[in-house]
Amino acid sequence: MSGLMYDGPSTSEKPDLGLDNVAESSFCQFFRSMPPSTPGTLRLFDRSDFFSAHGDDAMLVANLVFKTHSALKYLGSGGKDKGLPSITLSVAAAKNFLREALTSRQMRVEIWSNAGGKRNNQWSMVKHASPGNLTQLEDMIFVNADIVSAPIVMALKMTTRDGIKTSRS
Repeated sequence: MSGLMYDGPSTSEKPDLGLDNVAESSFCQFFRSMPPSTPGTLRLFDRSDFFSAHGDDAMLVANLVFKTHSALKYLGSGGKDKGLPSITLSVAAAKNFLREALTSRQMRVEIWSNAGGKRNNQWSMVKHASPGNLTQLEDMIFVNADIVSAPIVMALKMTTRDGIKTSRS
């Protein structure tokens, strides 16, 4: 069972990044050149069949989803000491994690996608969401209507007239 509020497949087989040394090094260089994200923002990288997180975001995913740092992989040279912490999530695990991050943990999310192939690092932010603006990720995180029900609001006004209680809705 995962540690997420919304249960679902979270620890199924972890996808492999499948990058060779040159592609790893190139991605690490790109990642380190990115502007820092604002506090409370999670960046996920859409790799079409799965998602990946890197740096501090990978550590967060490892702690919250897998409950261990042994799920981390270190990209680039330097191994655990100087490598870039990375982790992969299946699409189902990513959807569950995104739902948790946006609703329960009140985080902002950025989804980055690569316009080029594995060796190209033409990444750009294609989607972003915050707890108050889920529009761009609604199709991903609320696919299963059984998981999250629509909020219902009802007002009830109680009054007393001539000693008789009445209500209107």
